[in-house]
Amino acid sequence: MKKGLFITLIVAVALMSTAAFSQTVGVGITKGSFANQAGQSLSKVVSLKPGIQMRSQPFGGSSVYVPAVNAGKLEFGLENELESLNAVTSTGIYPGSKHPNLRVVSATIPFRVAIFIKKDSPIKLIKDIKGKRVSSGWPSQRIIQPLMDGQLDNADLDRDHTWRLDLRVRMDA
Repeated sequence: MKKGLFITLIVAVALMSTAAFSQTVGVGITKGSFANQAGQSLSKVVSLKPGIQMRSQPFGGSSVYVPAVNAGKLEFGLENELESLNAVTSTGIYPGSKHPNLRVVSATIPFRVAIFIKKDSPIKLIKDIKGKRVSSGWPSQRIIQPLMDGQLDNADLDRDHTWRLDLRVRMDA
């Protein structure tokens, strides 16, 4: 009887110590975006490895969780390469807010921004949006505007002078 109790105790201690030594890490993701699905999938695959658990943590946008990763409060975050550069160099959408502790672990997918229209719309090319109302200023996904500005520039358009913006949301909000 004592031998069975001793073996049970050893097994229980071994199981508890394994749980105690397993590491849980977080990955910041943006709610309702591709990063949401990618972060959940990444977390699932990483968690298959014994000794490590990854949990996806949804935020309103990467500009919210980038400072948490920089401060060491969150281990990982899914963001695009332009935003990573802006955060480290204190430029673009991160003026005056340098995040020197960020490191790129992997470049997994390209980040693209697009304008969607109805199939029967007369708009066929991006230059056709000249003078049309177009949404802009995404406060939780601030990197979209500079990417969109690049597309507009390639079509010889300027969001401030050439076409009207639907300014329901201000860029600096």
